[in-house]
Amino acid sequence: MIAMRPRKTIGIQTLLLRTFLPAVLVVAMALAVLVYNLQYAVIMDGFDRKLVTTSAVAGAMIDPADHDFLTIEAKAGKDPAEVERTARYLGNVEPMRRIREKLGLTYLYTQVLGGNADVVYILDSSIGDEHSPIGSEDELPAETVAGLRSAQLDGGVYISPVEYQKQWGLLKTAAAPVYGADGAITATAGADVDISVI
Repeated sequence: MIAMRPRKTIGIQTLLLRTFLPAVLVVAMALAVLVYNLQYAVIMDGFDRKLVTTSAVAGAMIDPADHDFLTIEAKAGKDPAEVERTARYLGNVEPMRRIREKLGLTYLYTQVLGGNADVVYILDSSIGDEHSPIGSEDELPAETVAGLRSAQLDGGVYISPVEYQKQWGLLKTAAAPVYGADGAITATAGADVDISVI
């Protein structure tokens, strides 16, 4: 006679764990991804608003006649150190420096399209190694250049996606119109935040 082995039984708790634990893990992961995406969208929206508002305010507070004069000086190749010591430069850049520092922005500046590169920097609130002297030129991603052109043509504010810029790294940018003394849009005021801050 052959002895029969007793049948192995699985307890109800083990069965429940084997069945429901994987389902709970999948649902938890899906919820985590959903919450992350919603939080990311809220954070990006907050930065978009901050950048749009700051660039628009910076563009509006710049003295049009001063900016026109500084643009002429920059395009004429005047000594940047000398121009940046003038009352016309300091009177416009000092408030920008305070705004940049207070809001924790990476960069706050003005730029005009053209020159030998995509843009020529006029006012730059950065100090030290990050500072772009007046008349400095820069190459930008094609999408940003198109956005700057659009801001100058229609008077709207351009807001970029997070994008890599060769000289500056991963940035999110907003650019608002800067008006000249004749009432025409002559430049844009840019406000940038480094992606690591976001």
